[in-house]
Amino acid sequence: MALPNLKCLIARENLHQVGTLIFLHGEKFTAETMRKYLKTMFHREFEFDHIRVIYPQAPEIPYRVPLGGTRKGMWYEQISYSPTAGERKDSINYTCSLVRQLVNLEKSRGIGHEKIIIGGLDMGGTIAMHVAYRFLTNVAGVFALSSFLSPTSAVFEKIRRDFELNKDKQFPPLWMWHGDVDTNRLRWASHTAENFTDLEIKTDFLVNFSRQGHEILPVELFYLKEWVEKIIPNPEQGNQ
Repeated sequence: MALPNLKCLIARENLHQVGTLIFLHGEKFTAETMRKYLKTMFHREFEFDHIRVIYPQAPEIPYRVPLGGTRKGMWYEQISYSPTAGERKDSINYTCSLVRQLVNLEKSRGIGHEKIIIGGLDMGGTIAMHVAYRFLTNVAGVFALSSFLSPTSAVFEKIRRDFELNKDKQFPPLWMWHGDVDTNRLRWASHTAENFTDLEIKTDFLVNFSRQGHEILPVELFYLKEWVEKIIPNPEQGNQ
């Protein structure tokens, strides 16, 4: 049975775009509200002259949520917010397949994996790490905003196995950002960053100590945009 294509919003398109940034929305967002939220925080569209920004919509599958009941439009099922609860690999793997299919569509447009960045907010960032470090290790980079992984995540298991097979295996760099007031999640995100660093994955972990909670702030988007432009430079600026 063929996988459905993810519904997507695209910030802007032009003939000079040489890369793609896939922004996976957070738990309490949709593709549309994520885009609007970033626009409000950044005071303009979160976009690049040379990179197409895509906002995929999570599949309309009812998943259990930690507070009880079910909710649609989420990336995977969560039984608990605690990372010690483990991962629901069936729902995570399904979503990873959908995101990989989206990446293949970009590849058919002529955008190679080395020109694609995948990231997102909270559970969107979690999925981005699963996709990039388990399945698409040749993408340009990964970003995770207010996100974390279980200490026993399949992500870390896969990286270790890959290094056992090839000690020179290359992985994409990781950029993480967290607010200091998002206390529990900050502790879990710190452990996640430490695990990546211990595995010798290039990891930038930034913490905003200006009373930032579980949210995105303009300064965060400024530094994210700066990092993205280092990973995929604008060829037009290089020729100036």
